[in-house]
Amino acid sequence: MRLIVASLAIAAAFATPTFAQTDPSLCEQDKGYIEVYKQFVEGWVDAVQAGRLVDPQKTDIAVWVEQWKNRMLQGTPVHDLCVEMVQKRISEGF
Repeated sequence: MRLIVASLAIAAAFATPTFAQTDPSLCEQDKGYIEVYKQFVEGWVDAVQAGRLVDPQKTDIAVWVEQWKNRMLQGTPVHDLCVEMVQKRISEGF
């Protein structure tokens, strides 16, 4: 019984947005890049408001996001961009 409860707790934890924000498997889903982008921006804003991201880092991320969007418009595969955004979030720590 404990194993079942523990398994359910672990499954519930991985279903939370905290884990989904850095889960590259979202990029495999149809339009998963939209969720990755949304969660990236929300996490970025939360980190700035909490004081964990300050200049020049927060400005560098803003520039990176604009370049990311431009690359999407230029035709870079969405899957690749999605994975890059997940990796960027992990590397920036938010």
